[in-house]
Amino acid sequence: MAKNIVKLPALNAVGAGQTATLDIPLGPTYHAIYLVYRESGTLAAEVDLKAGIDDYRVKINGKAQRTLSATQSLELNQIYKMPFNAGCLPIFLAEPWRRTGAGEDSLAWGTQDVSTFQVEVDIATGATAPTLEAYAEISRVRRPLGIISKNRRFTIGVTGTGDRQIQNLPKIGTSYAAIHAFETTAADIASMLVEIDQTKVWETPSFLANAIYDANLIETQSGIFSVIFDFDRRVSSTLSMVKSDGTVVSDFMVTANVANAQDFTLVTEEFGPRW
Repeated sequence: MAKNIVKLPALNAVGAGQTATLDIPLGPTYHAIYLVYRESGTLAAEVDLKAGIDDYRVKINGKAQRTLSATQSLELNQIYKMPFNAGCLPIFLAEPWRRTGAGEDSLAWGTQDVSTFQVEVDIATGATAPTLEAYAEISRVRRPLGIISKNRRFTIGVTGTGDRQIQNLPKIGTSYAAIHAFETTAADIASMLVEIDQTKVWETPSFLANAIYDANLIETQSGIFSVIFDFDRRVSSTLSMVKSDGTVVSDFMVTANVANAQDFTLVTEEFGPRW
């Protein structure tokens, strides 16, 4: 699939403490969006980009499909061996780490049946003379928005050590590629267990998960306990919430064995239709 790199329209309301808005033209199929962030005219170093951009949201028809901080976004990219480049915050819609080109391209975002496509960027109040530009990797193919990679974010309260069960993760209309626990300090979580209808589908201590990921060329990050169901980088390996008979699973539970009693942030990577 031939791809072009194009500059996107200027963002509105770029300034410290502001929410900048980018209206993305409809028509092409989008593979990636690249936000270019400068402070005082200089491409931001990684520490400055993480400090300068709080959250961003990617919206379809006014509904956020992805919500991440710059720190979370860059660290998730680094898990999949996407390096940092000065000033650049890439938002991968298609995922270049997929094992096949067809698998990667299947996740690109078509806009044929979309009314609005926006990115909102919350710029930190302490940012120094910030500027933002945006570019996109596109293919000039008109197609509807099909199955896409989305995320949700949850704050998990912890009151003590031991097992912390999480039972409120959505089940309808989704399939899980990964669940990432962003720890307050490294090694807060000793192991993770995932069960569907009382059947164990994932059970690893952190060192074993890291060994599995290393063998599949996935770069673990300090301070993040990742459960990556599609560690073989195949789109078909995600954890579906639909059983073989076509019904939604009854019970989906994630249990974090907590070594230090500190709250953590859970970020999901999900495949499914737009919300």
